[in-house]
Amino acid sequence: MPASSPSLSKNNPTRSFLDGLHNAGFTTNDELTNLYTSYRAERPEVGMFKADWSLPEPTQDKYSDDLLSNATAFGDAAVVTIARSGGEGFDLPRDVNKEMADNPYFSYTNNSEEYTDFEDGPGYLELTRPEKDMIELAKKTWTKTVVVINAANLFQLGELQDDPEIKANMSGVFAEEDPFNKDTQTQPSFVNYNDSIYVGYRWYETAAAEGRHRLRKCGRLPLRLRPVALQQRFGRAHARGSGELALHRA
Repeated sequence: MPASSPSLSKNNPTRSFLDGLHNAGFTTNDELTNLYTSYRAERPEVGMFKADWSLPEPTQDKYSDDLLSNATAFGDAAVVTIARSGGEGFDLPRDVNKEMADNPYFSYTNNSEEYTDFEDGPGYLELTRPEKDMIELAKKTWTKTVVVINAANLFQLGELQDDPEIKANMSGVFAEEDPFNKDTQTQPSFVNYNDSIYVGYRWYETAAAEGRHRLRKCGRLPLRLRPVALQQRFGRAHARGSGELALHRA
């Protein structure tokens, strides 16, 4: 499921991540797939008026020894997917626990009754404890670990970027000439980022300044909105017979 897409409709035909892997000729472990798909029947929803920011992820006790033994016999590579919601309805929580407590329209359900997914302070674009545990389990169990990020926003993934045991960090698969075709090591750096009308397209400006892409080579330009100073002066006004007020330009 895309992390953010204002034109996406459930009536439009889509393919799941597993469908994409299968279409590309990969085989996947059905036992692991069933663990994830049956973990929670209802998926969290981030809507216009309320947001459930929960991140369902099985805790370590859900991975039995038999399941892991069968999985390692099945293949030598683990593909770990990390996803986040994010769109135009809400700002993403910068301090998850605090904002869940302060905002009556926000909710979050932890995956464990023994600990919280987030410690106090971390934001939504940081890894949860179950996600970190899952990645460590994958590294310990398989010889190859690939992390795929499905999100519309820049993650805080320095710990993965610097991890020599992570064979690949991917934030998407696009055409080779597309400037969004990048891994976590080629993400442009943002300092003191503040939202404005450049949201979603500011990446191009920063990446261009850092020499990470050349738009002309791509053959297309992204939509860019620029602030425009608008001013309209009106002169005299008079009331019409209909009760309307007519304004005359100066």
